[in-house]
Amino acid sequence: MNWSLAKKFEPGVAYLLPLTMVAPSVVWIALDKSVWGWDQAIYAKGSVELFYALIHSPERWLRRLNIPQAQAPGVSWLGQFFVFLGYLLGSIDVGLLISILLTQALTLLLMYRVFRELSDGSTLIAIVGCIAIGSAPLFVALSHQYVSEPLQLLAVSWFVLIMSFAPKWNRVFTLSQLLAAAPLAMLAKVSSPLYCAGPALVALWYVFRPAAYPNKSGGDKITLIIVLAAGLILNVATVRWYSANIARIAEHVSASSFGPFAEVYGKADSFLNEMLRWSGSLQNNFFLPIVFVVISALCLLAVILYLVRKRLPERHFTMCALLALLQIIIVLSVFSFSPSRETRYLLPLLPYAGVVVCWSLGQMASPILTRLAIGVFLAQYASTYGQALGLWSRDSRTPGWLMRPNSDSGEREGRVLDAIVAKTCTDMHPQRYLNLVGIEKPWLNEHSANYLAAKHRLLHKPVGCVYGSFGWETDSAKISNLLSSIRYYIAMDPSSNPVPEEDPHLKAINVNYLPTLKRVQSSALFELQSALPEDHTIWIFRRNENKFH
Repeated sequence: MNWSLAKKFEPGVAYLLPLTMVAPSVVWIALDKSVWGWDQAIYAKGSVELFYALIHSPERWLRRLNIPQAQAPGVSWLGQFFVFLGYLLGSIDVGLLISILLTQALTLLLMYRVFRELSDGSTLIAIVGCIAIGSAPLFVALSHQYVSEPLQLLAVSWFVLIMSFAPKWNRVFTLSQLLAAAPLAMLAKVSSPLYCAGPALVALWYVFRPAAYPNKSGGDKITLIIVLAAGLILNVATVRWYSANIARIAEHVSASSFGPFAEVYGKADSFLNEMLRWSGSLQNNFFLPIVFVVISALCLLAVILYLVRKRLPERHFTMCALLALLQIIIVLSVFSFSPSRETRYLLPLLPYAGVVVCWSLGQMASPILTRLAIGVFLAQYASTYGQALGLWSRDSRTPGWLMRPNSDSGEREGRVLDAIVAKTCTDMHPQRYLNLVGIEKPWLNEHSANYLAAKHRLLHKPVGCVYGSFGWETDSAKISNLLSSIRYYIAMDPSSNPVPEEDPHLKAINVNYLPTLKRVQSSALFELQSALPEDHTIWIFRRNENKFH
C-alpha cells in the first residue's frame, strides 16, 4: 500500500522537490538588507529602467531592450517582469531576487527530468541528482545574488536536457529546442558556448544521423509551434543586442580574460598550477569535504564495476557521463589560461557534476547506496544553508559567495546611500547632469547610486542626474575634463575610510581616489557641503553654480 501511495504522488516530486530546495533562500532574502553594488546593481538598474519604459512608453521599451553594456542582458530582461512584484512586497530587491529563485527552481526541475530519463525512470536517482545540485554551496550562494550565472546555469541545463532526450525526440523537435535554448544561453552570458558546446554537438548528431536510426517521438504540434515562435523571437532579440554592443563585448571579454584587469581578480601562474587550483575550487564550491570523499568513493566503485561488467544497455547514459567529464575538463582548462579566479564562473558546470554522480549510482544499481547518497546530500544541504543563514560558523573552505544576510550594517549603508542620492540628485534640468563617485566600495559606487536613482525615478521622485566614476582611468587630462563637467563629487573621509591594502580589487579600482580627492579639495571650483546626519564621514563637494556649464 505504501508503494502504491508513493507511485501516486511520484509525478509531483518533480515540482515539489525543486521548490522545497530553494525555499530556505526566501528567508535569507527577507533578512538581507545589503546595498547592491557593481554587477548586481548594473543588472538591477537595467531591470528597473526597462520596467519604467514598459509602463510609460512601450515603443521606447523596445528601443531600451538594446541595453548599452558589455554584459549580456538576459538577467535584466527577465527581472523587469518582477519589479512590480518587488514594489508590492515593499522591496524591489526582493522582487528581483525572486526571479533568481524561480530560475534556480526551474533548473532543478529540468535536471530532475534529465536524471530520470538517463536512469531509465529511476525516481531515487533523480532525487539524488536534484539534491546534489540544490545543496552545492555555490548554488545556494548565488541563489542570493542578482548576477547572470543562475540564468546561464538554466541554459546549460536546457542543453543537457536536449542531449538526454535526443535519442527519443524527432529531428524537428530537437532542432526547435536547440533554436530556443541557444539565444537564451547567449542572452544569459557571452561565455555560454564554452559550457554548452558538448551537449549541442551530441543533439545535432542525433538530428543528422543516418535514417536507419529514426527518432521516435517529440512534442505535439502546438508545443512545437510555441517553441519555434519563442526561439525565433529570442534569436532576433539576441542578434539585435549583440550587433549593437559587439565592440563593448569584445573589449570586456579581452580585459576580463587577460591583462592587468584580469589579474586584479586572480594571479598569473603556470597552466598546471592553475588547473590544480581550479580543480580544488570546483570541489569546494560543489561539495563539502566529507561529501566529496564519499561521492568520490562511489564514483570510483562505479567505474570499476563498469569496466568489469560493461553494461551496454546504459550506453547513452555512459556517453552523457563521459561528455560531462570532458566538458568539465575543457572549461577548467580554458580557465587555467587566464589569471582571473572568479569562482562564480563554475556554477554552470553543476549539471555535468550531477550527471557523473547519477551515472555512478545507476551503474551500481543499489537502492541502499542510492539512499545513502540522498542522506549525504541532505546533510550537505542542511550544513550549507546553516552556514548561509548564520545558524553555525562558516567553513573556511566554502566559497566566498556563501555569505550570511547583512541586516544591521546593510540597512545603515542603505540609509546613507539614500541620503547621498537625495542630496545630489534632485536638481531638475532638461538633461540629467553628471555626478562622480570618487571612491569605490561594495555599497558606494557609481552603479549602486545609479540603481538607487532608477528606483527613485520609478517611485515618481525627482531624478536629475546620473552617476559616474573614474574607474581605471589614469590619464590626468581626461580626469580634469571629467571634473570640469560634473555637478557633485562624492567621497569619504580617508582617515575614517582607508582603502584596504589586503583587497587587491578595491586597491586597484580606487587608484584615483586620494589623488583626485586632493585636487577637488584644493580647487576653488568646488565647495564642501554640510555633513550628512546619516554619516559624517561622507564628503560631498558641489561645483560653484556661477562656474558650472
